[in-house]
Amino acid sequence: MRCSISLVLLMAAALASCDDGRIYDEGGASAGSEGLTVSMRGVVSGCSDYDRLPQYSVALAAFRDGDDFAVSSKPVGDGDDDVVLSNIPLDVNTVEVCLIDRLRKRVMTFASTDASDASGNALIFNIGELDVAMYPAIQREVFSSSCTQCHGATGHAAASLDLRPEASYDDLVNASSSVVAGETRVVPGDADASVLWQAVATDVSASWAFNHANLLTDNKKDFIKNWINNGAK
Repeated sequence: MRCSISLVLLMAAALASCDDGRIYDEGGASAGSEGLTVSMRGVVSGCSDYDRLPQYSVALAAFRDGDDFAVSSKPVGDGDDDVVLSNIPLDVNTVEVCLIDRLRKRVMTFASTDASDASGNALIFNIGELDVAMYPAIQREVFSSSCTQCHGATGHAAASLDLRPEASYDDLVNASSSVVAGETRVVPGDADASVLWQAVATDVSASWAFNHANLLTDNKKDFIKNWINNGAK
């Protein structure tokens, strides 16, 4: 019996000496030690626009290629100039300052960097001064990227609507529509009564020179609707 007990004690001691409490992957590195750390450097403003819109949040977020849902994210607020996001899986492709919804799905991207630019497992993401307020976001991500080629960029503004940065707000908010008689392009607080919203979200423009119904993603359409309904600031 004493021999059996001694043998058990010796085996337990041998196992304990080999086990340092960590779990290793096939490459021999400890699990979790290979994650990417991103440090966002710069100044963010405009986050307060979303205080009354809990469905949105401004975040530093990491994405895999072809996937609109963030692998990991961290909220960003006005005045934040050094936000650190750690333990990011190494198979991500981009890191962004972006707007995400409750499911961490990307709505709009404000700034982006390639994760492959990391030095080892660390990446410095310099964003400069970044305005993420609602209207500047719409200007950059909707009007300037999808609309100005017909509305102002070539010196001609279709339907007398100039959507370049220096003209778009005045040409939209409380401005009469030139294609729908008696209607207003943007009625602050009422997206349903706004020709802009009707144009991108319904078939009202099917008989116009260009059908706008499929121009934007559903997320961007909802964003415009929320901007109008919250006062079109």
